[in-house]
Amino acid sequence: MEMNENNPNRNPNGYNNPNGYNNNGYNGGSSNTPYPSNYPPPAGHLGNNMSTAAMILGILSIPTTLFLPVYLPFILGSLAVLFALLSKGRSLKLSGNAKIGAICATVGMGVNAALFGIYAFTFFTLLSQPDFMRDTAQMYDNMIEQMYGVPTEDIFGESMEDMMEDLFLY
Repeated sequence: MEMNENNPNRNPNGYNNPNGYNNNGYNGGSSNTPYPSNYPPPAGHLGNNMSTAAMILGILSIPTTLFLPVYLPFILGSLAVLFALLSKGRSLKLSGNAKIGAICATVGMGVNAALFGIYAFTFFTLLSQPDFMRDTAQMYDNMIEQMYGVPTEDIFGESMEDMMEDLFLY
């Protein structure tokens, strides 16, 4: 093959291409390129952006479990898992960012579910034991009176013990 400047197999760097295609990503107007002249070069893989989004959302689902529990970690975690699965596309494996995002999202949602269970158990346990609540209110009344020298009735209008009795109707 000739190495002159009119050779269509010659790329812009001056090297001869044996396959006949211009390898600069654009067709350069040559008629023997794999892409028609009105199309841009092929774009990058969209899964990279989705796997990065999955990683960010998965990592954010963990601290939101501690600071904004219940709803936000589940929303962020489920979006992270969704983006991680969508970033896979037709390939057989997840990328590293997608794996990190899915694992962090699963951890965040698991910790959030465990904390929610602990909160619910504690709340219903305390509500089911009115004697414990009355004793706690008496301790609170005594502590306020010792610290400030004024009974709780003078501060709030009624004692905490009376408030608990009104709340639990016993």
